[in-house]
Amino acid sequence: MQQSFHLRALLFAISMNLLACTPERPPSLTVQDRFVKKQMDGKAIALLEGPWACVEDKQTGLHWEVKSPNENPQYAYSTYSWKTPELGSDNGGSCAVDRPGMAWVEYQTCDAQDLIDHLNQNRLCGLDDWRLPSAVELRSIMLKHSYPGERLLPITLLPRMVHSPYWTSEYKEQDGRLIVQTIHLGNGDEFWTQTANVANVIAVQGNRK
Repeated sequence: MQQSFHLRALLFAISMNLLACTPERPPSLTVQDRFVKKQMDGKAIALLEGPWACVEDKQTGLHWEVKSPNENPQYAYSTYSWKTPELGSDNGGSCAVDRPGMAWVEYQTCDAQDLIDHLNQNRLCGLDDWRLPSAVELRSIMLKHSYPGERLLPITLLPRMVHSPYWTSEYKEQDGRLIVQTIHLGNGDEFWTQTANVANVIAVQGNRK
């Protein structure tokens, strides 16, 4: 147990040092002071404690959803078509649904707005204004470097993120079609794609950057 604790502490320190080297981030806060883990009710806990439901970035004022390892609406491997209340494509993805009393996990079609609605209705971390992140916001938590095979994220704070493109809120029209920017959190690649395609989602809360 003691070795496991020290290993977690070492991984946390390494990821924090990598994060501190990321560009576009003024060094106004120390790494230890920048992030706060929070439980479902919004209560802050120590950086080496858990479980936690979201992470607050005090430097940007944003809260970030923590994905679930369990097959429920926040399952890390669920995929979504891009959708907002006004725009996008309905029910193009595949999401886990946790139904009490069932002996198996059910999957259903879904879109990004379904996840956002779920988080807001259930007041994740005591908050009800979750949304898709802008490209600038998503880049703000990305590392400049990571170990081979690891995500470009502080994995001790945002675990279970997939090596995959993630939707942003950035969209535009091209050749009469709506396309949306995605950012791959495994290699940093950025692409514009149609709303009916699928990607992963991490939700954010706070004033848009």
